[in-house]
Amino acid sequence: QLGHDFNVTPGFPLDELVSSPNVYIPFAVGYKGTSPHNMTFNGEANSVINAIHERIKFSSWRCPVTIRQLSLAFPQHKSKFLMTGCPVLYDEPLMNGNNFDDNKESVAVTITERGPYFDVNEFKLINFVAKQYTGIEKYLVLHQDYTSDPRAQVLHKKAIELGFTVILPKSAKDAIDLYKQIDFHIGSRLHAHLWFLSQNKRSWLAPVDFRSKPFADHYGFHLLNYRNIEDSIDFGFDFEIIREKAKKTYEVMQLFIESLEEYD
Repeated sequence: QLGHDFNVTPGFPLDELVSSPNVYIPFAVGYKGTSPHNMTFNGEANSVINAIHERIKFSSWRCPVTIRQLSLAFPQHKSKFLMTGCPVLYDEPLMNGNNFDDNKESVAVTITERGPYFDVNEFKLINFVAKQYTGIEKYLVLHQDYTSDPRAQVLHKKAIELGFTVILPKSAKDAIDLYKQIDFHIGSRLHAHLWFLSQNKRSWLAPVDFRSKPFADHYGFHLLNYRNIEDSIDFGFDFEIIREKAKKTYEVMQLFIESLEEYD
């Protein structure tokens, strides 16, 4: 992720980046989301980003805030920063489909079991879903393994008491295979949200940091408010707004992908 200490990979030697004939191309990288303020980069990150962009035509970044942060810090490379969105969103059902699936027989709820918001917010989320959807299959899907954390154990136990099946997928593929069988999503995991949208399935996202808002602003979807989930969820939302915006943003993604042919 894009942060003050950005590098090709953690600990990648700057001298190797400078001396290597290799070309490194950021693809759908996004900022960490820990602060809404202008990002500063340490000396090495500054050198890394400059070295990368001296050799490439375009780089791909996943949200408008990431582009803004980069453009402020590196105005000399501004024309190379493309806001392509996240590739998770661009699947066939969304790009060429119509009429979002309105089935409501099963729901996946995702949570984020870290940070100061965890104790209160995610309990509110599962309580809301349990109350709102009494007669359907409910799955609490864990994207990270916090099962040894006593706080997480309390939440998982509560979810089971509320009728959820708690699942910790062993891999991304297992998670996707599970999600294929589920009708819609409500939760705080951004990529689960984007994946469900990519499949023409309805999804509502609860933000846990500053990464979600630029996506919501760009694609036009609403974010849940933990203080009042009932009033902030828009069941009548026109999801076609997202499809149209995704199609337009995909054109930028295509521009980036076509530029890669220059490096064959």
